[in-house]
Amino acid sequence: MKSKILKITGITLLTLVTFVCTSPWLFKGKIISLVKSAVNKDLRAHVEFSDVDISWFRHFPNITVGLNNLDVTCVGEFQGDTLISAKQFNITCDIKSFVSGDSIRIYSITANEPRFHATTHKDGHSNWNILKSDTSLN
Repeated sequence: MKSKILKITGITLLTLVTFVCTSPWLFKGKIISLVKSAVNKDLRAHVEFSDVDISWFRHFPNITVGLNNLDVTCVGEFQGDTLISAKQFNITCDIKSFVSGDSIRIYSITANEPRFHATTHKDGHSNWNILKSDTSLN
C-alpha cells in the first residue's frame, strides 16, 4: 500500500514539475501576445521585442520575465525617438501577484546592454512620460 501511494505521489510531482518546466515553450505564442497587449494597453509607445523568456527557477521562488531585443519607441510629440533599447530586459516579480494579476510586486529589473535616450522639450514635455493616465480615477 505504501509503495503504491509513493508511486502515485512521485508520478504526480514529476508531472507537475514537467508541466512547470515546459509551459513557457508550450504557450510561447500566447505568452508573447499577452505581454505585447498588456504593454501596449498601458504605454503610449511602440514596444517591440523578439522573444519572451519566463523562468520560475532563475530567482526561485519568484518568477522572472525576460524580453529579448527590447526597443521602446516614442509616439506623438517624440515620434520615432528610441527611449529604451536593451539586448535583454528582465523583470523579477512575486509569483502570487503575477498569477493573481491585480497588482504585480516587482523585486528587480535588470537590463543587459541598455541604451536610454531621455530628452525634454523647452516647453517641459519629456519623452519618458509614456504611461497612459488612468481615466477611471476621475
